[in-house]
Amino acid sequence: MGRGITICKIVCTCTSLVFIVLGASVKWGIFPALVDSMIKSSLELTEKNTETWDAWKVPPISPFMKFTFFNVSNVDEVRAGNAKPTVTEVGPFVYKEVREKTNIHPIMDEISFGSYIHYEFDEEESCPTCKIDTEVTVINPVMVIVSSLLENIHDTEWPDWDIPIPGTDPVTTIKLKDIIETVLTFIHAPLNGLIKCENEIFANYCDDMFLTGTPDNMIFQGTDSGVLKALWLWLTDTTVLPDVFPFPGGSLPTTLLHILQQLAPDDTVITIDSVVELIQYILKLAEVPPLIDLEQGKFGFFKGTNATKSWWKINSGKYDLQNYNKVLEFNGMTRLPDSWWDDFGPTPSADR
Repeated sequence: MGRGITICKIVCTCTSLVFIVLGASVKWGIFPALVDSMIKSSLELTEKNTETWDAWKVPPISPFMKFTFFNVSNVDEVRAGNAKPTVTEVGPFVYKEVREKTNIHPIMDEISFGSYIHYEFDEEESCPTCKIDTEVTVINPVMVIVSSLLENIHDTEWPDWDIPIPGTDPVTTIKLKDIIETVLTFIHAPLNGLIKCENEIFANYCDDMFLTGTPDNMIFQGTDSGVLKALWLWLTDTTVLPDVFPFPGGSLPTTLLHILQQLAPDDTVITIDSVVELIQYILKLAEVPPLIDLEQGKFGFFKGTNATKSWWKINSGKYDLQNYNKVLEFNGMTRLPDSWWDDFGPTPSADR
């Protein structure tokens, strides 16, 4: 009897030790490898892994963007100076974000693709009175933007660049600072005359402190802006403005032409077309944000961001899961431009 109990104890002890060793092996040896294998298998970015591939190609969950506007209901009283703006909250106007990856080319452990994003108005998710053609009247953001832009131009320390004037023979240059000074000196009179409709031929350029349009236009498509149309006319016109606003205070091309003719040597030929080309070159350097379309005279808070496509190359993690979805290229660039983070606050990885 005593011997049998001893044998039982020995068997139980050995069995316990075996199970402990087996459990430890499973927990720290087999189980992690099994989990890693299952995770890698489920995350594998190949067409054979249908569920993950389809979810990566077209995300199954659609994000929504909601926009609310403050509609000004007493515009005439405010314009007359008899009242403060009375605003009513209108919204939300809801847009569904649709994402899709196209032109997918997997090579080894790299995948190249185009990422297409667009936004669709969702009437069912929007407020009962919110339709695609609903109009609202808001405080004109373009007037504020243009005013702020002019202030920033005035306060900026511009580099001492010599800008060559296209088509001049011999080549004539003008200081960038002189061009900026000309803009700031002569822009106000013609711009004010255009948006205040001092001449009936400029009816399309009227503008004031209020802007009326559909939220769809204000957000994505772009709504007409009198002050932007007037600004583009002043920047590029060579025929109409000089008659209405004679120098000084005409259009920028005619004003600059007059100044350049005084600065240039007598044998230098400067044409109005070369001045316009110079202005367009400077406008490209200015990098006007996409929410402003100067040439079309339109403004939209998210203009230029709807129905967009960008090009990516990523690592699929096929050979090393640590590199899974690591971005290798964005729009052909292997690294972001040095100026990319200028408009962002500091982050731990912003400079990497």
